[in-house]
Amino acid sequence: MQKLGNGEDAMTLSTIIIMPIWRVLARLVVPAFLFSTATYAENTEPPTVHRFVASQEAWDTNAYWIESATGIILIDSQMLNSDASKLASLIKATGKPVEAAFITHPHFDHFAGLDTLQQSLGQFPVYSTQQGVEAAPPFYKQFMAFEFAKNFEGNLTTHPVFPTKTVSDGETMTVAGVELTFHDYGPGEAEGHLLIEVPQLSAVFIGDVAMVGHPNWIGEARLFESKNQLQRLRDDFQATKTLYSGHGDPATPAIASYQLNLITDIEDAVRNARKDTENLGENGGLKRDVILEITKKLCAKYDYLNYFNYPPETFMSWNVYGADVALFRQARSEQTAS
Repeated sequence: MQKLGNGEDAMTLSTIIIMPIWRVLARLVVPAFLFSTATYAENTEPPTVHRFVASQEAWDTNAYWIESATGIILIDSQMLNSDASKLASLIKATGKPVEAAFITHPHFDHFAGLDTLQQSLGQFPVYSTQQGVEAAPPFYKQFMAFEFAKNFEGNLTTHPVFPTKTVSDGETMTVAGVELTFHDYGPGEAEGHLLIEVPQLSAVFIGDVAMVGHPNWIGEARLFESKNQLQRLRDDFQATKTLYSGHGDPATPAIASYQLNLITDIEDAVRNARKDTENLGENGGLKRDVILEITKKLCAKYDYLNYFNYPPETFMSWNVYGADVALFRQARSEQTAS
């Protein structure tokens, strides 16, 4: 047996011929097996979920990035340029590329930061549901036309980037080595909603289908659609460990039932008030003083919630109004059908 300079044995041709075959195989196969096992273990390290929370003026909106061994998966993008810049700096510090971004729904506080992020991190594909892709551009124009948008003047993109690629309900995709499953929840809190499930983590990113520590938003009058979303969320992910919401801390699947109860409380209060025709105005909706009375009672019951830094009665009144519009439309539809 020859000796290497470091003292290790080196096999010559004669020793290989004489040595029992099992010892030769052990020398050749075992190191290769150990190397492949180590490589496999390294590549199967679970991905890490990171969360970035917006400033209070931007409603404490969450954006997430999933970091794997090879890249970054971005979920939502913030609203303000200043918040998106901070998010970009954190992602850039990983030294890993953004492989793809997924926008959960077409509300301004979840997609408007894409422009700033791509300027800092380079181009990457942006996905949503078909409804999300179609609704984001008009929603951007609508938001920018609001007087309210002037509160953020100079801190909002004027060169918006929108999701352009679509995923379908039940579709799976591997991004940066992480398997994702997509769930199209349709309209509800927004005009469309994409949920991103990560089976490896027993986690799902739910956008604003259910908000943690905040009241769900039904001010756009999609009361029944929101209830359907919450019922589906409750049923689909009973065994899932963690739900990552668009606002608030990570939660368990119990958040679906909680928010469903809250919305049902609003619906019941409005429905009961509408039974008395004295409460209805000329346009068929509840009179303002009736809406305010309902609002005060609901705020007293849910006084522990964060109303996105709005006065509680202001935000809740928008939800009461949205429920009233939904119930008015339902009544009108039933009259037409009969």
